[in-house]
Amino acid sequence: KGTITNHSTIEGMEDQTTNSESYITADASYMYEGNTEQWMKYPQDMMEQLLSSTEQSDPSGQLKQIESYLEDFTFEQDNDNYILSLDASGEKFTQLVKDQIAQGMQGVLEGEEDIDFIIDSVNYLIHVDKKSFQTSKVDMIIDMAMNIEGEEIIVYLDLKMNFSDFNELSEINIPQEVIDNAIGI
Repeated sequence: KGTITNHSTIEGMEDQTTNSESYITADASYMYEGNTEQWMKYPQDMMEQLLSSTEQSDPSGQLKQIESYLEDFTFEQDNDNYILSLDASGEKFTQLVKDQIAQGMQGVLEGEEDIDFIIDSVNYLIHVDKKSFQTSKVDMIIDMAMNIEGEEIIVYLDLKMNFSDFNELSEINIPQEVIDNAIGI
């Protein structure tokens, strides 16, 4: 089970906060889209794509994505966590942001290879639990412009992810209400 809250601002459009919840098992995948207030059931042939997109939410995967930028991060710690933070801007971070956007919008930007990104700022805050070495929190704020086919879109993205209960679930049970109310895609 996963939950994500995403707040974004696109110039010329209304601010948008999206809450989503998902259940992904080997047999079925359900996602609740906060904007439509509807559960959706994904068909089996989409399962592989969905499962690969969950790698973005894999806490250790988050750390691998930033590995080549580690010298730009600051390191702190509190009683329970190692804390990595990054406040940056400029071309150096364009590929990092491009990778994040591509994973977050998998399929949406397909065929849009000619997207130019201008990064005004990128901020990361990553908490790694001292006992388990699992990533417990990732906050990411990206302020950027995207130029798609000559059209500039200003985007402010504020994404907050919390991870917990690692390896504590022996089985994922999808609530019957979700199964009954889901619309097949």
